[in-house]
Amino acid sequence: MQMFNSDRPNYPDLLGFITGGKRFTVGVIEMAAAVRPYPVEPGKPFEIILLLQNTSDAVATVRIDFQMPEKDQQGQPGQFQIKSSWLRVRMRPGEVGYALMPARTLSTTATGRHLIGVEIQAKLASKPLSVRQTSKQQVNLNYYFAISEDVIQQIVALKALPFSAEQRGLLRQSIQVPLMLLPDIGDEASNPQADWVSLWTMAEHTDTRPMVERHSTDLRHKVLPLLTPQNLYKPVLAATHHRLNTVYPLHDIEAIFIARLLTFVLKLAGEPGPGPYHVHSRLQAGLPTNGRPILLAQWCRSMLSLLDSDPAILEAPIQSLVGRVFDDLLRDGIMVGFELLDKATGEAFGSRSDVEVYSRNLIRMLWNPEIKLAFEDLYLPLVIGGVLVDDLLPAPNYKPLDYLHGLEAVLKSYRPHQREDAKFVDQLAQRMVDTTLLKYGHRM
Repeated sequence: MQMFNSDRPNYPDLLGFITGGKRFTVGVIEMAAAVRPYPVEPGKPFEIILLLQNTSDAVATVRIDFQMPEKDQQGQPGQFQIKSSWLRVRMRPGEVGYALMPARTLSTTATGRHLIGVEIQAKLASKPLSVRQTSKQQVNLNYYFAISEDVIQQIVALKALPFSAEQRGLLRQSIQVPLMLLPDIGDEASNPQADWVSLWTMAEHTDTRPMVERHSTDLRHKVLPLLTPQNLYKPVLAATHHRLNTVYPLHDIEAIFIARLLTFVLKLAGEPGPGPYHVHSRLQAGLPTNGRPILLAQWCRSMLSLLDSDPAILEAPIQSLVGRVFDDLLRDGIMVGFELLDKATGEAFGSRSDVEVYSRNLIRMLWNPEIKLAFEDLYLPLVIGGVLVDDLLPAPNYKPLDYLHGLEAVLKSYRPHQREDAKFVDQLAQRMVDTTLLKYGHRM
């Protein structure tokens, strides 16, 4: 039996709340499954829902395998169809979410109860520490949670489903979920798509106030002083190559400009100014007394969450920034990149909420190994943002004209095969390169 440790974070047990306590545990991942709609009419599509809860502070890559019944109740084979027999998702620290997999039966499938198997295998990116301790004792009230209205509605809808966590076989990391087929239900057929839907993560849905209260001194004295371009640029460049090369045929010059944008974002943390990216100013101003939320850069929120569960990251905070926190740093880079673009062009590329949705979706694309980024995904705004901070981030031996002309050469190499819907981004990138070259008094 897992003992409750009040010294560690104890984030909300959303899976248990949704399933009424039903769960099957594989390592640090808890799961339960359901079918929607329930019951199902033969010949109609339905979706298999696998609810997953990461009980640790580690990033987990989870492979999900679905096993459809080989025969129906009358012994007919080949009656069950599924869009894909497997799915891979990347779960962030403490994340709760659900995987959707479309399936259907033939119109000839016998009615009655059938069983679908769901098996998972999880690989962790680091040694895990518990952040969600299932216990009958009260949740530690030092930790507060923020869940949006949209997520609340999803949770209410999920709670109405009959979840199952019954083990399938004695030695397997799998469960079985009942599929009830009934005739003439009359439900309208839907067209579900395979997807991963996140409900809650440590970094996004915890109130930063208690974390800031505990860790602001360490953050100001042990993390922020290290965030200089000299300390950051090389590890950030290496992380950029490592993270993006798998989803885009990245040129070195593209990685350089993205890394310069991300280095600039981190450099802002120690500089005075308004806004969530000037972290030192935020902390120095003290906590608001009117109940307003504390707005901080996403990388900083993630760092605070990690400090809650693993204070040892203070021994090498930059390693965490380019590792466990890097995706959140990319999100901040997207936000700052669009702010720079708005200012440089005098045009609005969307509201802050629009850009937040765009950044979340782009990062989700990185988690799916079957998706490759397009030119416009990479350039708008990451590469272009790097161009816009070029003169704001001086560095020894940095030759801006060589790099800007190098990026021009890469842009030209794309044009013979450029898709029509990417030409706007290409023209915007060239325009920003031209503008930056003029700052240096050059133009080819």
